[in-house]
Amino acid sequence: MRLSFVLAIFAILFSAGCAGQGEVITETPLPLTATTQPTDSPPTPEPLPTATSTPPQPQLSFEAATYHNDSTGFELEYPSSWTPSDEVVLGDRGSSIQFTSQGEPRIDITILRWDPVNDLAAFVDTRKQAWEASGFTIESEEELTLEGDRKAALFVYQTPTSEKTFIAFTPAGDRYLQFSGNRDFDLLKEIVRTVRVFQPDVQPGLTNVLDCSSVGEDSAEWVTCNVMDGIRSRNLSALHGYMADPFVIGYWGSEGRSAPPQEITTELMRDRLPADPSTPLTFTTVPDQFPPLAGQPPADLHGPDINIVQVIYSEGWGPDGQGAALLFIAQDQAGKYYWPGMIYSPEHFDK
Repeated sequence: MRLSFVLAIFAILFSAGCAGQGEVITETPLPLTATTQPTDSPPTPEPLPTATSTPPQPQLSFEAATYHNDSTGFELEYPSSWTPSDEVVLGDRGSSIQFTSQGEPRIDITILRWDPVNDLAAFVDTRKQAWEASGFTIESEEELTLEGDRKAALFVYQTPTSEKTFIAFTPAGDRYLQFSGNRDFDLLKEIVRTVRVFQPDVQPGLTNVLDCSSVGEDSAEWVTCNVMDGIRSRNLSALHGYMADPFVIGYWGSEGRSAPPQEITTELMRDRLPADPSTPLTFTTVPDQFPPLAGQPPADLHGPDINIVQVIYSEGWGPDGQGAALLFIAQDQAGKYYWPGMIYSPEHFDK
């Protein structure tokens, strides 16, 4: 492994990138979502409870069975005569479960990644804007309080073709749950009332202790969380506002290069992220989980003119999901935090 050569190349590129742009960031980094910019940090949620083996049973109008989703961390009651499907991946930002009765769809549950997390009002606002743009008319709107004092927003809307649809939203950790159906709205509302959210099972891979639901806006942790979530969800274009221009990418054991953010994110999407969008990417800011790097502190893998304040180690990269990356968060002379560069490896470095 030509470690010293890699370090030298990466230091030169970082220094060149900094010198080429003067003050790297001249404006406040953009929020990850392109549609809504929160004015305040999302409210700090209460710690999620663990899954209950004997959940409380509300008074229901139907004979109930319990649907339990460990990976997202929620459960609910549904009519025992219905059949839930397996969870189906819908792309890089969502998955879905459909409940049917005698082969007919009754309710669809969609699990969505959307930013900012834990901000139901902002999430609902974007949906209302989309409905208005599509000519949908909201016929009714209601807010429910679910178990654990969690809020849910319920709507009935009518499409331009006069079809009526029930739809409800509630946060679940770093995701949002969407419930939709077009018949027996009272029954669907009753099902939504039974939703319980709990701490999901720990997924295999790295463990990140950073709580992204409670970080302060424009902090180093805010940028760190947005970079991680933008990569995880493949919403890479939303990261351009955080990236240095030029941005530096190093290749472990080889040379690196600097290029505009748009060119780098195109490369990441085409060549560096897993070919299968469902392949999990894991992240950590815990140094004990970093690769040894031949004894070299990861924060030293940059030029002396870059003030690195946070290092993220990530696994699951590459077309086969066997690669890894080191992502660097820095602070410029004006006090702004930004993403100046990264190192990519087709394997887990020297783990």
